[in-house]
Amino acid sequence: MGSTISPRWCRALIVALIVGGSAVASADGTLSGDYGVEGQTLHGRNYTGQVKIASHGKGYAIAWRLDRGDPYRGAVLKMDDVLGAVYWSGRDTFRGLGVALYRLSGGELQGIWLLAGQDGKATGRENLQGSADLNGDYRITLGENPDGMTNYDGHVRMERHGNTVGLTWYTPGLSAVGNGIRIGDVLVVGYASDRAPGTIGYCVGADGLRGLWTYGGEAAAGTEVLKYPADALPPAGTGADTCHAIGRAMTEPSHRS
Repeated sequence: MGSTISPRWCRALIVALIVGGSAVASADGTLSGDYGVEGQTLHGRNYTGQVKIASHGKGYAIAWRLDRGDPYRGAVLKMDDVLGAVYWSGRDTFRGLGVALYRLSGGELQGIWLLAGQDGKATGRENLQGSADLNGDYRITLGENPDGMTNYDGHVRMERHGNTVGLTWYTPGLSAVGNGIRIGDVLVVGYASDRAPGTIGYCVGADGLRGLWTYGGEAAAGTEVLKYPADALPPAGTGADTCHAIGRAMTEPSHRS
């Protein structure tokens, strides 16, 4: 993704996290299944429907069939108790769709990314350094393409907009635009080559998946809950919410485009 080689922005991406120097990016399939969904829009309208999650390489594929409105689909990866996705409407078109998850530690953000639409096995890495308030320019301190041999550099510009964070990548020219949602100490970002798609982040808890989402350049965030299938148990090790932390993140409802 450097000035001469930029595969990251030429194809869709899924992004995972690096924890303690090792990538935590495998999908064990325990979240695959059919879920009931309940959510709320920017205008206070409740919605319901069904969501299907299926394993795909190191990540997941996700699809929404709502009782009203457009169908949606997306690409997902799980890190610890956070499930993050980029999603888009069936009537909308984006280039270079991807999702990024970053572990926040002050002004240090560490992440990895995975090409979607492929076999889901090749990952790249990206670390950022900047201020601790998710605002301003962040230097790409590590940019590694999935081949493990070619690197890129540049910076990411972040701007807080109400309950979301707008991101623009320059590597060194403009290469991607996204919108972020913070879930605890993880920043989930959906992005594309020319404009921001949808972003959703869930906390995986004992009572289901509770999430926040936005679409396009929205400054607010909606809420959504996925209920575990009736015959399914929560993933092993899931207990009290340790990642949701809505109060410290983005809380106002928004709407799907």
